[in-house]
Amino acid sequence: MGTIKKIIVGLDLGDFDSTVLSYLKTVNMIARPEKVTLLNIYKEIHLSDDLLKKFPDLKTTITQEHVQKLKEECSNFHIVGTDVEYVVHEGNPLQEIMRAAKAKDADLIMVGKKNTKEKGVSHEKLARASYCDVLMVTANSQSKIKQILVATDFSKYSKDALLKAIDLADQASASLNLLHVYHVPHGYSKTGKSFEEFAQIMKDNAKKDCESFMKGVDTKGVKIDSIFVLADSDDDYEHIITSARASKSDLIVVGAKGRTNISAFLMGSVTEKLIQQSDIPLYISKDKGAEFGFLDAIIS
Repeated sequence: MGTIKKIIVGLDLGDFDSTVLSYLKTVNMIARPEKVTLLNIYKEIHLSDDLLKKFPDLKTTITQEHVQKLKEECSNFHIVGTDVEYVVHEGNPLQEIMRAAKAKDADLIMVGKKNTKEKGVSHEKLARASYCDVLMVTANSQSKIKQILVATDFSKYSKDALLKAIDLADQASASLNLLHVYHVPHGYSKTGKSFEEFAQIMKDNAKKDCESFMKGVDTKGVKIDSIFVLADSDDDYEHIITSARASKSDLIVVGAKGRTNISAFLMGSVTEKLIQQSDIPLYISKDKGAEFGFLDAIIS
């Protein structure tokens, strides 16, 4: 993954940080980034002016204590071969991690997602607002990346995601599955075809689209298998998760769609559902070069 040079890792000094840090070690060994910023955002503490006058160094002391805790937490996880820095800020976690990513010109933001029942609002906001790629680490994250699943709709955003996944697979000596979920359109019966016949037509068209999609793609020798799944509902995300589990994938990669050049990158419902429901690490590919009011994208 040669495009990942700078990584921001959000940590909350909780139990789940060890899972995130373990996965960071794996990503670091594969991507070999130039810099990793370990970031902790603590809740804003209101201190009166009188209190600050009496104890002018209090806020600095609080921050220093958080830095020390952060360093202690990370002491068992040796992130080698890259420049590691520890940063602590007070304030809103989502806003501060976005500011830090912008200031550091990050290529990737890594955060933890404890379970699928966890409210996904903040994670969705982060993925929607981020101007760079986002990697969500789950409880089922493995200390290896040997099988990657890329969900594609054959769009430009899917192509960008595929290229990043190929880089990752190449550096990790991993295999890659390219998954496309296809549908039989309503009204197919008016064509005089049975459901099964029209399903085959849709699959054949999907295969042709996939061939066009892959034209000119440098696979770098990575083994890529194409998978076509007929949807039995509108919940494509379920088919993506099921396919990832069936193939024992260690990572799901998707491309986020941009609706306009000015507004936030608004993701499709499939990506948002994956954020909420996937128990497999999820890599969301973004167009870092696009103009983007990132803080405006955060819903208050």
